[in-house]
Amino acid sequence: MKNLRIFVVTCTVVLLSVQAFAQPSSKDILKEADELRLSDRTAAKQLLDSIDVAKLSGSDEVYFQYLNAVIGTFNGDIKQTAEVLKNLLEIVKDKALKVRISASYLNLLGSLGHWKEGLALGEQLISYASDIEEQEVKYRAYLGLIAFYEQLQQPETVLNLTNRIVGKESVPAEVECGALAAQISSLIKLNSQSFSIEYLQNASQFCLDHGLTIYFAVLEMHKIAWMISQKMYSEALPYLEALIANPEVNKFTPHLTMVMSRYAEVNLKLGNIDVARDFARRTLAIDSEQNYRQAIIKALEVLHVIERDYGEIKEAYKYLVQLTSLQFAENVSQQEKQLAIQKAWFELDAFQHENELLDKENSLLQTKAKLVRENFENSILALVLVSLILLLLVFWSYRNHKVQAKLKQLARIDSLTKISNRRYFTEYAETLINKARVNNELVCFVILDLDHFKNINDSYGHQLGDTALVMTAGTLTKTLADDAVLGRLGGEEFGAIFCGKRIDEVLNLIESCRNEIASVKLPIAEYKLKLTASFGVSSSEDVGYPFENLYAAADLALFQSKRYGRNQVYQYSPSMDS
Repeated sequence: MKNLRIFVVTCTVVLLSVQAFAQPSSKDILKEADELRLSDRTAAKQLLDSIDVAKLSGSDEVYFQYLNAVIGTFNGDIKQTAEVLKNLLEIVKDKALKVRISASYLNLLGSLGHWKEGLALGEQLISYASDIEEQEVKYRAYLGLIAFYEQLQQPETVLNLTNRIVGKESVPAEVECGALAAQISSLIKLNSQSFSIEYLQNASQFCLDHGLTIYFAVLEMHKIAWMISQKMYSEALPYLEALIANPEVNKFTPHLTMVMSRYAEVNLKLGNIDVARDFARRTLAIDSEQNYRQAIIKALEVLHVIERDYGEIKEAYKYLVQLTSLQFAENVSQQEKQLAIQKAWFELDAFQHENELLDKENSLLQTKAKLVRENFENSILALVLVSLILLLLVFWSYRNHKVQAKLKQLARIDSLTKISNRRYFTEYAETLINKARVNNELVCFVILDLDHFKNINDSYGHQLGDTALVMTAGTLTKTLADDAVLGRLGGEEFGAIFCGKRIDEVLNLIESCRNEIASVKLPIAEYKLKLTASFGVSSSEDVGYPFENLYAAADLALFQSKRYGRNQVYQYSPSMDS
């Protein structure tokens, strides 16, 4: 009997131990919920609800709150979600998680129309991503920027960012799908020859195979819109019916209203009047508050045409009034959005320019103080020389020769970087341009500016800033000195002029130079800080030979490079003036 009791107790202990060992940890549950948050939000929410939040560590608790907020976005108030993410950014310490929260918050700022805060956060997000070695985190940062720039209606920048994700190794499926959806949308908007329906279908199938219904639905809507633009109404119909039958689409009102309004439009084109009328009315009923205007406008257009063609003038007029009113409201909303975006750009640029001016003023004051000291030293030297007239006759001649040589060098060479200064570079550039004009040679002018240079000075001191300038000048000399004349234009800005080279050769050289600068590591204590630069390129083929034209065009291209992500090369085109 005693042995039996011992046996029972032993079995109970073993069973409890096995159960405790088999139970997944909170970290495992969080990771699984993260993987399901887009493909199966219900399952992801159930997993989160099973966690005892009181037992979570600091970083895991932030991770939990982030996932809970992101999943709740689909059913809750995005303003509330944005507030949660903003608070999390103030307490999060893990760099990778900070990048993810920033990317999600950036997307919501665009949805809420907080453009100024979004533009500032976008620049911070680029900086965060550059400090992270994990490629997956970088990809998620790029996806957050893509979503924001889509809302800014900048398809060129979106394409630039999606090219950093699509087709690369180790990209999570949800990130790949998000980038594919944005890439295809931008290709369609730009009417790019790179777009093909086969590419869109492959992208759509990829997202479906990975259970990412949200992105699948977006891609399918792009496909349907393209088919409608090609008048392929019968071909579009089964795709619309499949989306309407999809349970996940039915749960997400923005997708459902657009699908149903498109279904009404296609049936109208095919002559299925009753079906078109029914689905147009159902669209209006689903979104009675008219939150999703594009779908409501399309439904009203369908109903107006049907009632007009059937002679129901009163009903047709009612729908026409609603349609006109809503179209006007949508146009006003879009104009207000564009004005708000432009205002945000201008305010951010003004703030940055103000800081740059302060830096230049401080530099000027330092230069003046240096000149005062040098003048004082020269005055003392003159008094000594007067006292020693006889000896001075020989000494002065020697000294004068050395001083003249040094002044001549100072007049041409920047003392810190040991390349041409702005004055000599400008004079020599104009000489080269005049010679090229006579020989009918192409002239290309390049301006580059170090990214976030002020942050380096502010965070690590001017000594490291000077080191960055010297290393940049060294890199320029190593990569371009055989092909171009180089100069420091001031601050963190450098210039280069090429004569007699084709524009594609110049762009290849500049791209190589950009990569070389990006590989420079600034030594800081136990780690190294990366250095990047933005470039603007102009040519006499576009703006003629006057130096002022070449400089202004390159400066405008540099502004575009800074504005749309930094660490890249932009060539001036006349469309930038508009």
